[in-house]
Amino acid sequence: MKRHTIVLCALLLSLLALSNVFAKDKPDYPLDFPVPNLTVAQIKEARNCDFKAVPPTSISKPNACQLAQQALVLAKARKQNTAPTDEELELVNKIATLNPAVLLRLDLIVQYFGSVSLVAPPDFSSQPITKLTLVYKFEGLGSNTYVDITITNADKTPVITGTAHSVGWPESSSATTPVPTSTPVPLAKTVDSKVVQAFGSALTDFLPIRTQFSSTRCYDYYPNWAIELTFADKTTLFLVTKNSNAIGIGGPWQTEIDGKYYMQYSSAIQAAVVDLFKALDLKFGETAAMGCGPMDELLDDAFPSAKTS
Repeated sequence: MKRHTIVLCALLLSLLALSNVFAKDKPDYPLDFPVPNLTVAQIKEARNCDFKAVPPTSISKPNACQLAQQALVLAKARKQNTAPTDEELELVNKIATLNPAVLLRLDLIVQYFGSVSLVAPPDFSSQPITKLTLVYKFEGLGSNTYVDITITNADKTPVITGTAHSVGWPESSSATTPVPTSTPVPLAKTVDSKVVQAFGSALTDFLPIRTQFSSTRCYDYYPNWAIELTFADKTTLFLVTKNSNAIGIGGPWQTEIDGKYYMQYSSAIQAAVVDLFKALDLKFGETAAMGCGPMDELLDDAFPSAKTS
């Protein structure tokens, strides 16, 4: 597949996704978890779908590719930076039911990532979260940030332990070679348990992928996240971004459940992280000269053995 020429603006895409991810109080998911592994035929259909082709208008049962073509025609017709129409979202739901692989194409991600709830959360996510561990590292030319915290007793009166510090360059220095300075960041001792429990309801929209991947198309913007959730029955879930910086504060988010890999098709986890950092008065790292280049198809990142010349 030829390299895609679409350039994702990470922060803009994040804002769009975060504005839509909790659009419904009780979303009606078209797919239950776990979504079956994508077949070779589904991946092939997604890869070969020509989004420049004119969609058929008189076909009784359009396939996922044809539905995607219809959705993109509608997307092109609406004003820039406006939310997808109900008609578009209905088409996205149908695409998810027929072939979720099509949604991993960049044309669809740019328009519909996080715009509709696609996959119900795993059953275990309805339990209380008893412990949360978070490690965040941001590096670049601006302010670097390092956070390593653990929240225990998370379903009652949370107890926070760990460290956080920022590293920055002095505003002025007489030294020939300025030395960056590390400043400890004070940590709160507790936080509202609801902020932690929100991570459970954020575990939606997991689409199956063949392998975890790193999508790093932006420079001077290098976040990396790792979160471990422990539930009441001792189930643990490890969430990572694999140094990806394609979406917002880092992402897309990925996980492994019962030996299978998944990618979150929304910014629900990001939203929970943002709320946690706000509650703890923690800051994200700052870029000094961020820019983003062209991206390959995430479908190829998630299914590398499906690539062809």
